[in-house]
Amino acid sequence: MTEVDRRRVLGYRAAAQELHRPGGRAADLAVAGLGVQDTPYGSARLALAARGVPPEDDRLELVWSMRGAPHLHRRPDLPALATALWPLSVSDRVPPELTYDCGPCAARHISGSLFQQAGPFLAARDRGVLVPEKAHQAQVWRIIGNPGAVLVDGDVAGTWRARQAGRKTLEITVTPFAGRLSARVRGQLDAEAALVAGARGAAEARVAVAAT
Repeated sequence: MTEVDRRRVLGYRAAAQELHRPGGRAADLAVAGLGVQDTPYGSARLALAARGVPPEDDRLELVWSMRGAPHLHRRPDLPALATALWPLSVSDRVPPELTYDCGPCAARHISGSLFQQAGPFLAARDRGVLVPEKAHQAQVWRIIGNPGAVLVDGDVAGTWRARQAGRKTLEITVTPFAGRLSARVRGQLDAEAALVAGARGAAEARVAVAAT
């Protein structure tokens, strides 16, 4: 049996999910084959920005798909997707008592889904591999309102939250797990914050590092 350490597991996942930023356009990403979730609104733009591609790509379409949530899918994939998601019978459909009508969306959602802001990287079940410390796990995976994750050299090194400050500025607060951030990491975070701000339609970003 081949044995791999935690660092190699995380490195493989980051590469498989294209967090190493291979370039190209959004529809060329492998994750587009799964669909890029847009819940809460704007998450898809952030997910694409995290992979180094602009969100504008006319080969993608935002549709209601898995778990009754909006996802960006490749247009050629939509017929097969519709076939796969269509209930096989009345008994195969989601029970009505587990759904609700959403007025703003004019759609019917499935209740009780939880969405990670950082997407599939944090959705893996082996949380102890991603974030070994129990106290840090409690910061990343909360019952309500999960923050974003700060990835440093392939490791989850903290969390972040953003809020709009006026019409043009996005304020991002980073909470590191272990004390001070190096000048190199801080510079990288400033660059990442600019990407997030652009994805959210803000002209600039301000980064604050919370004391731990």
